[in-house]
Amino acid sequence: MSAALEGFCVTTVTKSVPFKDFLKESKCLLEILRFNERGLVILRLKCANLEQALNHMLKKSKFFFNDSEIIKSMFVDDKKILLHEMFYGLNLNPIPHDQSWLCLTCPLSTIAEREIMIACLSDPIHISPSANKIHFLILILTPTNAKLSKNEKEIAAIYSTLFANSSFRQSLKEAENEELFKQLLMRRAQSLIEFEESKAEKLEKPKISLKFCDGLKSDFKRRLKFYKSDFIDGFVGEKTIRKTIAATCFLYFAIILPCIAFGVRAGNETRGAFDSRKALFGQTIGGLFFGLFSGQPLVIIMTTAPLCLYTKVIFDISFENDWDFRATYTCVALWTALLLILYSIFDFSKVMHFCTKSTEEIFAVFSFFAFAVDAIKDVVLSFKTHFNSLACKHNVDFNITSFNSTKENMSHCMRETSLLYLLLVLGTVALAIYLYSLNQTPFFVGFIRETISDYALPISVLVFSFIASFVFREIEVDRFDFSESFELKRAKVEHLPLAAIFSAMILAFPLSLLFFMDQNISAAMVNNRANKLKKGPAYHLDLFVIAVLNIIISMFGFPLMHGMLPHSPLHARCLADIEARVENGHKYELVTKARETRVAVILAHVFIGLTACFLIPYPLSYIPVPVLDGLFIYCAVASLRGNEIIERVYLFITEQSNYPATHYIRTCKQRNVHYFTAAQLLQTALLCFSAFSPWAYFRMAYPLIIAILVPIRHYLLPLIIERKDLDNLDTTTGDY
Repeated sequence: MSAALEGFCVTTVTKSVPFKDFLKESKCLLEILRFNERGLVILRLKCANLEQALNHMLKKSKFFFNDSEIIKSMFVDDKKILLHEMFYGLNLNPIPHDQSWLCLTCPLSTIAEREIMIACLSDPIHISPSANKIHFLILILTPTNAKLSKNEKEIAAIYSTLFANSSFRQSLKEAENEELFKQLLMRRAQSLIEFEESKAEKLEKPKISLKFCDGLKSDFKRRLKFYKSDFIDGFVGEKTIRKTIAATCFLYFAIILPCIAFGVRAGNETRGAFDSRKALFGQTIGGLFFGLFSGQPLVIIMTTAPLCLYTKVIFDISFENDWDFRATYTCVALWTALLLILYSIFDFSKVMHFCTKSTEEIFAVFSFFAFAVDAIKDVVLSFKTHFNSLACKHNVDFNITSFNSTKENMSHCMRETSLLYLLLVLGTVALAIYLYSLNQTPFFVGFIRETISDYALPISVLVFSFIASFVFREIEVDRFDFSESFELKRAKVEHLPLAAIFSAMILAFPLSLLFFMDQNISAAMVNNRANKLKKGPAYHLDLFVIAVLNIIISMFGFPLMHGMLPHSPLHARCLADIEARVENGHKYELVTKARETRVAVILAHVFIGLTACFLIPYPLSYIPVPVLDGLFIYCAVASLRGNEIIERVYLFITEQSNYPATHYIRTCKQRNVHYFTAAQLLQTALLCFSAFSPWAYFRMAYPLIIAILVPIRHYLLPLIIERKDLDNLDTTTGDY
């Protein structure tokens, strides 16, 4: 018996290909128009096998079948038996069987433009996997450097969608000439567009109507039935306890450090009316209250930089008019809460139906700049204070005559402080990002990788706090100042003059807009379809809870708070199972399992309360300011994950042949994609200018700028970008 090996081994991988949406993907109709102008149709082709059919088709198109590159591209073997890739249809009802057509692809380096050929065979041949009779053969030749949105797979999917109808194929068989054949192709494409339009009309949302307490009652009923499971779901399920603990640790560090920073900032701007300890107690009360009574507990509420700005404006007005600041502050908060209650009971959040994904993306980019700018300002200030101080300049230009004066200032020249500051900021960011992405590396086993990835931020904060406090303990580093105690007194609103009460009402209106927009957009980003939440939103209920909460905390002089970005969507992602996927060379993250629980946010705020009681000033003082700035930048970078603006900005500097085959590349005209991206960047710049303006009263217009984004999207952009492309690029964020 001979021991020689015969033949060769073969492996096949079969994947389902989704049908093309001819309504959304305008390139589909353009491809059929192009085929009608330049494509090749061969009717009643006589052949005995696939080799003869391909040979005849290629000769008609001035190609030769014996070309070695064509053979290598289409076939696995030199005998031209096994095909590299083919597209065919499969009917599952009543018995699975192949349809009577086959689409073959052939990428070539020797052609500059794609060639499409369709042959209608006079007698069927047997070449499909189940040996069914093939009546139609579609051959697609494409250049190897074609754009991903126009490569052989994309074009094959278009023709596969066309031929996936038996009645249409029968009409093609009966076509008398090539012209009629092409007309039938065009009619089929137009009928697919009409079919998708009819489906879109059925799914069109009803008109928005504002009814008294309608949304509030439906939110309450919807979320009440899940209230028990909101706690159980924090403990039950595979990986759930680990995810809950990881989310608790993330929230603890992500909330407590900015809370301290905003408390110190508000205290400096109000001459001690606020401080870090009071901010921590206020955060504890607010976080626990919202975590227990809110409709969507994944939303994280905090005081924010715009709220600190409004606090400064209220303080300045109170000081100028000799009004009691705490009473005026509380009066503004009460008017704001009253407006928020009106917004919630009259279902104003339904207006946010017009707030599309574009607004969320703009807010995410704005959050990036808001956090990054604060951190960069601190780094620049450190270098001005320690690296480029007057003492350092004297030290460089040292001479005998200035020795005595310089000697007194030498202690203020601490360049090592600035360098360490920069090292701690960059190190915290780099380590957190690296540990987060460790799950995508081959290091360690899967469980350890995933655990380290979940705890990336806490580990990074602790590591660089240790480095600052112990490894470089001889170098002075900026740390937070904590007050020993604070007063808890009710604000005497009843003692305010009438002018102060009316002024507070005027100040409350733009502040209520800020609360309304920030709270709803934070909730919308949590409820984004990509997060795969199942318990439903509660925009009206959350707004009502925020109003009641701020009435309580403002009466006792705690900072106001509302939904926070990017903490809210990051909280949802921390609790979820996430996998990295690659499709057509495009890498993205996909939520595979969502967890909706109140446990993590409640535990995090319990620990924040214990910290405020027992861990101030030590050991909390061991966490230096530069580590906080590193946390700020990490949160800024994290807010951009999955943001399509960033993906589309890269397209400006990417060669067209390397464009990823995303839905907007396939469905929209390229210039409209760039127009839309440019419009979003301009809106982001306008938002940043209003928020970071050097004029305090102009910064008060920030909520109005947010509100303007909605009419810009719905009334201005359609004048520049075609409505169909605009709808494909941008969609509504969810149900309100």
